[in-house]
Amino acid sequence: MLSRIIKQAKTKSIFNISIVSIGNILNAGFGVFFLIATAQVLTVEDFGKYALLTSLLVANSKLMDFGTNSAYVTNSLKYKNDVFTSFIVLRVLLFIVCIPIAGTLLYYFGLATPLIIFSYIVGLVAYAINYTLFAIFQKQQNYYNTFLINTVPGIFKATFGLVIVLKLLHVTFEQAFMIFSLTMLTSSVFLFNKSIKVTFNKPTIKEIADLFKKAVPAGGAMLINVNWQAISNSVLKLTTTFTEVGVFSFANKIANVFSLIALSIFTVLLPKNTLRTQNNGEYDYKETVFIAGVLLLLAVGASIGASILVQFGFGTKYASSLGALYILIFAYTFNAINTFIENYFFVEDNTKPLVFLALLNLALFLAFVQMNLLENKILSVALAQLISNLIITVIVTGIVAKKGLRSLISTRN
Repeated sequence: MLSRIIKQAKTKSIFNISIVSIGNILNAGFGVFFLIATAQVLTVEDFGKYALLTSLLVANSKLMDFGTNSAYVTNSLKYKNDVFTSFIVLRVLLFIVCIPIAGTLLYYFGLATPLIIFSYIVGLVAYAINYTLFAIFQKQQNYYNTFLINTVPGIFKATFGLVIVLKLLHVTFEQAFMIFSLTMLTSSVFLFNKSIKVTFNKPTIKEIADLFKKAVPAGGAMLINVNWQAISNSVLKLTTTFTEVGVFSFANKIANVFSLIALSIFTVLLPKNTLRTQNNGEYDYKETVFIAGVLLLLAVGASIGASILVQFGFGTKYASSLGALYILIFAYTFNAINTFIENYFFVEDNTKPLVFLALLNLALFLAFVQMNLLENKILSVALAQLISNLIITVIVTGIVAKKGLRSLISTRN
């Protein structure tokens, strides 16, 4: 009887992961279609500017989350303490912090035109709404709506991509970035979804501070772990040109689909394992090992598929990105494994190690970049990303495996 219940729980997890993954991958497919459309009409240099802008916007938007989504979900489910109002206050405060950071980044990279600044701010607002809706639906374990809030913007991106491919619209890199930002606003229609049930209470400074304190370690880690596009693009731009950034970014964006798979797994396993441990159950280690194996197999298939996409879709224009693409697919695979394993630390209320692991990952990456492991700068940056992510994944896996072994021994005794 017990084994049947466990089997049903695992089947449900895989089903839910599949729903969220389909949504994220479908959205990624729409995004890749828009990417292909812009890459075809823009010069490689302008595409480099567009890619840098989008990666900076996404990285900047993650600061508005800064681990508060996961802290809110675990706090609400594990302790039955709904701190939604404090969660919203934190989101607004983090949004305000993002504005001067955005201005500094755009000015530093010489991209601070009026249209770009407007698009950037609109994009930040759109992501703030999207992340908030995501947290609400994740807490409710309403995975159909987490599917839709990212798919709807994706459909709009794909529509614009089709219009561009059919030559009905010609865009500059600034206009392409504006489309990227504005389409994210479409997820705001879910603010009127009837399934949203939240309670607004008068927040206290202590409540806001406690939620932020819980979020900080994971938030610091998240800023690094989910922003490798922005980090690697920026590092490459410091030593090369926008043209080389364009070649590298093309590979980076296609390979980045694995971060979306990790997000799908994290979305489902976080509330599931939180409720499991709350009911005196244990973290499901076997499920984690199984999913890691599946991701590695997907990486092999993705390498073959991505090669065909680049060769037949672009000919020689981005042929030089293939080497980096193969390396980055596996770099993001290990980062994906690392990311979804990290939900263990949230469940155990021990997120402090995450920020140190993320800083170590960044330090290793920068050290390997400085070593210039390969003569080709683009390949060297990609390889540095792969090695650093692999090392951190081994460390994280070792920590969780050690905890799991101790738990197994104590249970048998």
